[in-house]
This record gives sequence, C-alpha cells and structure tokens, in this order.
Amino acid sequence: MKIVLKLVFVAACLLLVSFKVTAQEPEKVFFVKTVPTKIQIKESYAFTVGYVVNEESDITVEVSAGPNKFWAHKAIPVKAGRGILDVKLNPVQLPTEGSGYRILLSVRARKGNWQTTRTAVDINNLEFVSEEVRIPESVSFSPLTPNQLESTNKFKFDIDYSVLKEQMIQVSIWKDKNWLGSSKKIKVAPGKGVESVVVDIDPPVEGNDYKFKLTFGEPSDFENKTTSSKERTGIYITKPAKKLTLKEINAKSIQLAINKDSEVLTLPGKSSYEFIKIIAINGQIIGEVKNTNSVNISALTKGAYFAITSEEDYYKFVKL
Repeated sequence: MKIVLKLVFVAACLLLVSFKVTAQEPEKVFFVKTVPTKIQIKESYAFTVGYVVNEESDITVEVSAGPNKFWAHKAIPVKAGRGILDVKLNPVQLPTEGSGYRILLSVRARKGNWQTTRTAVDINNLEFVSEEVRIPESVSFSPLTPNQLESTNKFKFDIDYSVLKEQMIQVSIWKDKNWLGSSKKIKVAPGKGVESVVVDIDPPVEGNDYKFKLTFGEPSDFENKTTSSKERTGIYITKPAKKLTLKEINAKSIQLAINKDSEVLTLPGKSSYEFIKIIAINGQIIGEVKNTNSVNISALTKGAYFAITSEEDYYKFVKL
C-alpha cells in the first residue's frame, strides 16, 4: 500500500500544473518505479518513466554493456508537456549473467541520436541474474529531485534506499566533466528508508551543464572501486533569488490602478520582461509568464496582489 501511495503522489506532483509548460521550464525525465540493482534475465523488460519536455521529443530507454556487450533500445515520441509512460523492451538477444550493465533514460531530439540528449538518468554497474529476485534492492535519488536549483553553497538530496546489507552512499556534483564536490560517505543499515545527504561546495555559476551523481555499494565496493552509480544530467543552476519579506515587497511596490472589467494587467517600463511573477497577499507565487509585459488576470479572485518582474520591479494591484 505504501508503494502504491508513493507512486500516486509522484504522478500527482508531475501532472499538477498551474500554468502551461514554458520554453524556459527545465526538462526532466525519471524512473517512477525505481530500477533495482539486480535484474532477472527475461525476454522483456518494463520501465515506468515520467517526463517534462518543452518540445516534441523522444523518450528513450537503452540497456547496454555487460559481459556480452548487450544492447537493447526503445524510443517513444512524445509531444511537449508532461506525462508518464510504460516502456517495454523486447531484446533480440538476452543478456548474460554478470555485472557492468548500464541503463540510460534520456530526452532526445525527435529521431535524434545520443548527441541530441538534453537530460538523462544514467545508471551504471547493474547486475543481471538468472534466478528470481525476490526482494529487489535499490538506491536512488528521490523522483522529486528537481532539475533546476538556485546556486548555493549547500545542496541537500533525499536518497531512497531498500537494501539487504549495509551500504555506503555518496553524492557528488559535476559541471560537465569537472568535479565540484562530494558529500561524506554515509552508511545506511539494512532495510528501507530515506537518507538526507548534503553536498557543501562553492556556489556554482549559472548554467545548464551540471549533473548529480549518486555512488553506492558495500564498504568493500568503495575500497575496490566496484561501486554502482546513478547520474542525473541536464541540471540547470540559476542565480540565487533575492529573499524579501511581504513587508519589504509592499514597501518597494508601485500601486497600479486597473479597471474593474479589465482582464489583462500591463506593466509599464518595458515592452517585454524575461518573466513576471504574480504573488498573492499570503506570499504564494500563483502565476508566472515569460517574455511579455502583460498578464491575464481574469482567473484571479478579488483581492490584492503583487507583480514582480525579472528587472526587479515591484508593483501591487487590486483585482476588483
């Protein structure tokens, strides 16, 4: 029951949308059902994946490597938006027993190759076995891990795990191929749970070529360099947003007068802003538009609101 509720919660978080997906929204792809570290050899394999894409794309799942240089691939075209897919692989040749396998889940250009990958989840050193895996083991980033974060000197990650033996986990942050920093190695006891991991680094610069890497295994695996890993690529780090209280926002804001029947709020100053955010009186961001100087306010209930622009202009208005 707990697993079902968690999947429903993840699906709800993915599909609950207040606004349309915009061109600037970070794309994302992830396994809704965690991929175990040991997989039984079968004639077909099914994966449940979630995605957010800004244009027509291919969602691809690729299983490769291992002792027999195995390879199986499936690409499913999707339209711009978000959703959940069941992806089934039917390989021509079965994998052989052993470790060193890789599963790559990615968002690529429509009919594109690996060079058109925009974001991905890369799992390395999985093991295929002939016997039934009665209790699947896994260590993974939480599927709710965002693909866009503000620059900071402290990044926190929730790691989901289900293990039969003591494991060690470590998270590192990379910019392209450059290592920026790692967390401490943390031991987790046999069982299921969520472990919070913190990576302390110098605040990274803005960019979209970052990746998070989760390394895990038994203590001996770290000593022998035979650990497994899961990577999330296409991570976008933004400039840190200025933190203001509602009192400060109110003091900075210019009062705008709008007609009772007006459905559009047009802001002065520029013909287009990178973004405009609408904030309710309780501080909640309830709307955002990009590359414009106007906001449709027809759906807002009566009351007071703030409008904040990418140029750090502050306005307040009352919907009558």
